[in-house]
Amino acid sequence: MIFILTILVSLITLALGFIICHFSKSHNAARKNSVLLTIAGVILIIGGVASLSLNFYIYEKYKEEGKLDNLLPFLMALPQQPLAQ
Repeated sequence: MIFILTILVSLITLALGFIICHFSKSHNAARKNSVLLTIAGVILIIGGVASLSLNFYIYEKYKEEGKLDNLLPFLMALPQQPLAQ
């Protein structure tokens, strides 16, 4: 679940980068704003791709080491052991 949320945020960042790049092409009257929007869109696209690749790398590392079941949300869902009396 943790990886699904981070991948979703990465995809949203990537999509926003493409949207900003698209809108920067339609504002040709204001040349300075168009260049700044293009730079911002490219930064978002690079950040989205880097974030996605890092998330997939970490997921594969956890999967390879067998630690996927020990992540925090899964530990919270496990039944609690009774306290020693």
